[in-house]
Amino acid sequence: MTIRSRQPHPSKARENVSAGDNPFLGQTRQSGRLACVCVDGTGKHVAPTYCRVHYPAGRTTMGEEIWVEDYGAVGDGVTSDAAAIQLAIDKGIEVNKSVRFRARTYLVDVELVITNFAVLKGAPRSGLTEIAGPGSGLTTLKAEGNIRSLIAISGNRSVLLSDISLNGNRACDYCLLLQGASNSTFERLGVTKALADGVHLAALDDDGVPTINDRNTWSDLRASNNGTLYLTSDLLSAFNAYGLSTQLSEQPGASAATSTGSNVVSFVGIDLAAVGVRPGDPVALGSGPATIHTMVVSVGGATTLTVAEAMADTASGLSFAFGRGDGYHEVRHGDNNLGSFYGGLFRSNAGYAMAFDGLYGPTVIGHQIDYHPFWGIRIGTNGSGPVIGCRIIGPYFETIGVKPFLLRGSNNIGIYHPMDNAYQNDPVDYLGNAANNVSGMYINAEGMKPISYLMNELPSNNLVNATVSKNFYLRSAIMQPVNETGTNDPVTAFPIMRPGTSTLTLTGTPTFATTGREGKVMCLLNEGPATVVLQDDSVLAGSKLRLTSSAYSMGAGDSVLMVCTGAEWFEVSRSQTI
Repeated sequence: MTIRSRQPHPSKARENVSAGDNPFLGQTRQSGRLACVCVDGTGKHVAPTYCRVHYPAGRTTMGEEIWVEDYGAVGDGVTSDAAAIQLAIDKGIEVNKSVRFRARTYLVDVELVITNFAVLKGAPRSGLTEIAGPGSGLTTLKAEGNIRSLIAISGNRSVLLSDISLNGNRACDYCLLLQGASNSTFERLGVTKALADGVHLAALDDDGVPTINDRNTWSDLRASNNGTLYLTSDLLSAFNAYGLSTQLSEQPGASAATSTGSNVVSFVGIDLAAVGVRPGDPVALGSGPATIHTMVVSVGGATTLTVAEAMADTASGLSFAFGRGDGYHEVRHGDNNLGSFYGGLFRSNAGYAMAFDGLYGPTVIGHQIDYHPFWGIRIGTNGSGPVIGCRIIGPYFETIGVKPFLLRGSNNIGIYHPMDNAYQNDPVDYLGNAANNVSGMYINAEGMKPISYLMNELPSNNLVNATVSKNFYLRSAIMQPVNETGTNDPVTAFPIMRPGTSTLTLTGTPTFATTGREGKVMCLLNEGPATVVLQDDSVLAGSKLRLTSSAYSMGAGDSVLMVCTGAEWFEVSRSQTI
């Protein structure tokens, strides 16, 4: 049987073209199909069928895509294009067509809003290169005035944004605001120079309704120079190395004060509420080697912050710096979940490169993160529960002020093959207090110290069967906390070295049951004047492993933890004391 398209009469051709029909494919369109005439081998007509139309890549209908210039956009970087772009977006949503931008700079002084399924595309590679202004060959949306965001997505819809640079121009809080965007795709986007976050996932929409920002895919997201560092004058030169001078907000005459044993820090000379300090934001107190790095837990109005750790000393007149604004930021919310991130670049953001705080965590693969003054990636804040299930694979870190990772309320975390260009940091911080629920962690860190810092920072947390694997240990080694009473209850105390003491004595001969599995017990000492790793001569007696050493010299603040390699589990059967 032969299928032959019905051809239009020549006099109808122009009318058909203007109506969006291709005269060479047929006349009648029914739900995206063309009516065809079907004949058999003798030329006899048979029952008609319909042939599916395959539209060109990037198009949603056979007609032309919508170009923002057709709705009045100029793209000269001077004239406001916000109204014209919004008209094009609304029309694209109405007729189900992609909205296209040319390689120009479009000035935006009113927030652009997407409330339904939409596709926005710029010139190729626009999100992958530094913004260079008109004539650069890039599609750039540049903020002007004082607006909340360049683009806000709401309505719990799926969108596609690709090949666009969003330049906050220090004129908007966020480059991209998600107030309801699920199953969306963001490809080759650049977000830069927002006052706060490059990308911000909110918990509520403008009507106070909880948002759903689940299962979004981010490919080649590049977030740079977002956020603001509020700091005292004496820290300007130190923090200037991490970003642009326009990101630094000097607070002359301001200072902080702490009290021994308290988590509350008081400030003078700065209104914390006015500048927008948030739970989860990083804080530095003091200067030089004595600097304390911690995190905001809550804001107590204009003058006080509750931070993650109790202060060791009483002090006043302290220098301070805190970073408000991340490359990618999730507000703590049960439906900011399960993002997938591939091959991004995060540079010189005031707070974190990425801050995750949904109920379920992300998958992050192959990112470069550099020039951040505090931590690189934060997972959780303990605001209302842990982040569950994260996979972070192959991130590369360079010039990070504290450590690559900060975990604050995180369960079942997998961090695989992180690399720190300094080759000296433990990759993870925990900022331990009784509320910090971190468990089920697997880390394989290349070129870094052992993660023996863990026990010293988490003296009373749920770390059941937490796992550590280092490149110089056997893979799948098991780390198990043991307490002072001789049981393996991980919720109570661990055999750690308290600050100010110098020796740890294991009384008697502690033994560890391995239920028939061979292995060795290791003692790891960390964070002291002479950081070392010791391996005991252990004696295998039946199904027991026995420590032969009884005491270790340690510096103030050092920790000791027991690791059994080659065994899946071990238990303490004899008591030990500090």
